[in-house]
Amino acid sequence: MPGLSFILLRLGVKVPNKQILKIIGLIIIIVAILMILPTSTGIINKNDTTPIVLSGSKLINGLAKPYPARDFQNISGWINSKPLSVKQLRGKVILVDFWTYTCVNCLRTLPYLKDWYAKYHDMGLVIVGTHAPFFNFEHEESNVSKAVKDLDIQFPVALDNTLATWRNYYNLACPSYYLIDQKGMVVYKHLSEGDYNITENNIRYLLGLKDPIKVAPDGTAPSARQTPETYLGFSRSTRYSSPEAMAMGTRATYTYPKSLDEGAWGLNGAWTIESEKIISQKSGSALKFKFYGKSITAVMGASKIIKIKILIDGKEIKTRKLRIKDQTLYDLVTLPVATSATLELIAEDPGLEVYVFSFGDCCS
Repeated sequence: MPGLSFILLRLGVKVPNKQILKIIGLIIIIVAILMILPTSTGIINKNDTTPIVLSGSKLINGLAKPYPARDFQNISGWINSKPLSVKQLRGKVILVDFWTYTCVNCLRTLPYLKDWYAKYHDMGLVIVGTHAPFFNFEHEESNVSKAVKDLDIQFPVALDNTLATWRNYYNLACPSYYLIDQKGMVVYKHLSEGDYNITENNIRYLLGLKDPIKVAPDGTAPSARQTPETYLGFSRSTRYSSPEAMAMGTRATYTYPKSLDEGAWGLNGAWTIESEKIISQKSGSALKFKFYGKSITAVMGASKIIKIKILIDGKEIKTRKLRIKDQTLYDLVTLPVATSATLELIAEDPGLEVYVFSFGDCCS
């Protein structure tokens, strides 16, 4: 999930000074917590493996004040569909899903979305995956089309390249769901991962499916300690810890810090730090990141095939020596259990692009 400055920019708001930004950030955090904290519904128990019964008899955690759905605005292209509108889909149940193909949190929701589409599309459910790009290369329709094909996504995907639809919904997170009833009213929304059973229950309720069904529990929720998603480009970077100041947009030589706090990272060797990525400038350019988690992913790319080495606490993970070319999300390491450790990534060639690291402590 992106940082506050990025959220404000996506909403079309000029970023204020740091003190005001902190106050706004605190307000948003409080509101977000209140919005996404699970309520006692009687159908969710994340520590239980017993199948859960969805009755579809009522809307769970529905909005206190449903509102008319905003339309898909300024969409630059459609995949798997001709152009759609909320008005045109009146009479259907619509699930608007904000996502992007390099977001690991979004990808972890895909099995649920695809399952819902397979089960309920013929009964009147329409899913619109509204693709809201984080990075410049995600604006290219050919890149998104390839990802949609590789991920076997069958439902319509709208390319929200200007983020007009994102702003139209006053959206704050990626992924996010908005459920729209047959009358065109938004009646339920959920930010980030989780609460899949509640969402499916609500889909069934809106479709009028009252026969109870059994589904698997949602699983274990990530812990608060999990290292947050961390961007490396200077426009959104946090916890950069090398002793040298960032030379924005210019090749420079960096050295590792003497120590790293959890969640911090540093560079070694020659790198160029651009707005949304860092680029290795010679063989052996390296990066260290102190993290807590089980799984590690990174958005990376290159204009040619580049080999990288991956080390955990100084030991090379030989089975994960990767070749990087396409700009996309790469699975780097999955550890046996969530732990605190140091990742080191070494580029064997110049030209490696690294955009963002993501971590998980419950899933790979």
